[in-house]
Amino acid sequence: KDILMTDVSKYKSLAVDHSCYDKLSILAKHLAPGVTLSRSQVIRMLVEEKARKLNGKAKRTKSS
Repeated sequence: KDILMTDVSKYKSLAVDHSCYDKLSILAKHLAPGVTLSRSQVIRMLVEEKARKLNGKAKRTKSS
């Protein structure tokens, strides 16, 4: 049996508290009508939306 490992060069993980996790689960069902998104897709959508609204005003830090 092959063991699939996450490609650490492409992904990072993060921790959220239980309340945030529960909200992500709710948003996953409501952000795209007819489709249930994964929690990581919800985070990606919200981050991309916020980044677009900042329109380049936010700068990357050295650690990013």
